[in-house]
Amino acid sequence: MEPVTDHRANQSVLMEWTSNILRAEPIEVDDRTTQRTFTYVRDIAVGIMVVLDTPTLSHDTYNHTSEE
Repeated sequence: MEPVTDHRANQSVLMEWTSNILRAEPIEVDDRTTQRTFTYVRDIAVGIMVVLDTPTLSHDTYNHTSEE
């Protein structure tokens, strides 16, 4: 579960949904026009490994947080 920290005052929507599920409460979706893409942790790990294993990189920064 995600703790509230000095750097983050709110939790993600996944935390909210998980908490609702555990309390047997409904999951409410306010804005249905907002789209989200959730990334599987193994995909993130593979992306990090690819960057670390590449001898030379074309860019200084890589974003592996969504499919866009």
